[in-house]
Amino acid sequence: MAEEMSADDVLSVVSSVIICSQVDVDGEDDNDETSSLSSSSKEDSSDEESEMRTLYAMLMVNETRAPRFIKWPRREEATRVIKEFQRAKGFPGVIGAANGSFIQIRAHKKDAASYICRKKYPAIHLQAVCDARSLFTYCYAGHVGFVHDARVFRNSPLAEFIQRPDEYFLSNSYLLGDAAYTVHPHVMIPFRDNGLTVRQKNFNYCLSSTRMAIERALGLLKVRFRILLDCLPLTDITKITQFIVACCVMHNICILSNDNVDVAVCSSNENVAPGDIAAGADLGN
Repeated sequence: MAEEMSADDVLSVVSSVIICSQVDVDGEDDNDETSSLSSSSKEDSSDEESEMRTLYAMLMVNETRAPRFIKWPRREEATRVIKEFQRAKGFPGVIGAANGSFIQIRAHKKDAASYICRKKYPAIHLQAVCDARSLFTYCYAGHVGFVHDARVFRNSPLAEFIQRPDEYFLSNSYLLGDAAYTVHPHVMIPFRDNGLTVRQKNFNYCLSSTRMAIERALGLLKVRFRILLDCLPLTDITKITQFIVACCVMHNICILSNDNVDVAVCSSNENVAPGDIAAGADLGN
């Protein structure tokens, strides 16, 4: 897992974003006289340029920082993650909590119907795993909204991880998933409600309580980067997926820097955000 951040680490990332934001989207310096605009035209387009520079900077964060700040826990780090889950909720052997979320995008011109998710808007899937601190240890974005969560899982790197348990699942640890996932020696899901016993209901309650870490992580992600609550102003699918992962990187950096945000997680699996996001707001899960 990513190590605790020093002040220098934080400044380094912030500097990267600032430097990128001072470069236009074509990679040319704004001070270049040959590419400078008139004062009036700069005023007219400043808002749009500012947004695009921010998006460009986030893409650069994804390219340069993602491998460092989103890491699957191994060895001593895996042991720490397992202990933290057990200490938090008493559930043993958990190396991560997994879930998916929809990120709304603009209607795509090509194969438009394939992007429509079950919530009736065009979207891209985000699949994520986090530790007990709601720190992302795995993020995968790119599948179109029409694809079912179970299929996203089957075609993701996460499905490959469970085929290599000696490398990814220390001490026979496992992920906690919901009903969209398939039960596996390294993936634990709740019992289906077909007349459950008291013990089965209690198991489901404990599993759900422990999985709240990923519900909270996704809620925090969308509270910190509220553009994910709306519709991303990008049309290139590659850049969209890069931007989503970049937001996940920045989310981790915030947690490692002790920049905390309060998000209440309801038992109905809806993330309820504070402030000007109304209780029960749809955060895209």
